[in-house]
Amino acid sequence: MKLVVEVANPDAEVKWLKNGQELRVSGSKYIFESIGNKRILTINNCSLADDAAYTCVIGEEKSFTELFVREPPVLVLRPLEDQMVMVGERVEFECEVSEEGAQVKW
Repeated sequence: MKLVVEVANPDAEVKWLKNGQELRVSGSKYIFESIGNKRILTINNCSLADDAAYTCVIGEEKSFTELFVREPPVLVLRPLEDQMVMVGERVEFECEVSEEGAQVKW
């Protein structure tokens, strides 16, 4: 995810906040860039924990947005197959879904 703001002064320093707390460089999770008049915050490997309010602060000026992160839907990759058994025999049904450990209902 990239958040981009354009500033009037190409030398302006900005602070990025997540839910009011200043973001700091920590590994490769956040990348802060200054390209001309643009200030860019890149959030790598978005997860549900990144669902938050983000603010770019320059002196007294602020720009605010909210990021909503959703999990992708679980898909059935290999559906159930028809089975024919005799009364009293055991039968097994198996399907493959797109997410390991997904909650499924039979």
